[in-house]
Amino acid sequence: MPRSSRRAHAIALVPPAPRDRGRFMSIAMVNETYYHGERTTRWIRRRFAPEYKITQGRNAYWWERDCEAWLDGQRQMEKGA
Repeated sequence: MPRSSRRAHAIALVPPAPRDRGRFMSIAMVNETYYHGERTTRWIRRRFAPEYKITQGRNAYWWERDCEAWLDGQRQMEKGA
């Protein structure tokens, strides 16, 4: 498949953005934004915000605001424990 066709196909798979959900983030973006590159792709895919994960084949994506909400919840659980 030519490169331009793959790009167009990938863009077509991105779901329409819900209101005020922020960026549509890939595993690499989540790792860089929240873990500064310290986590593996496998760790992010398996453990990061599973209830908010959007999968497309082997790829996983999250909305930015969902990531922040999940991380806030994790922090609250740590404080309560």
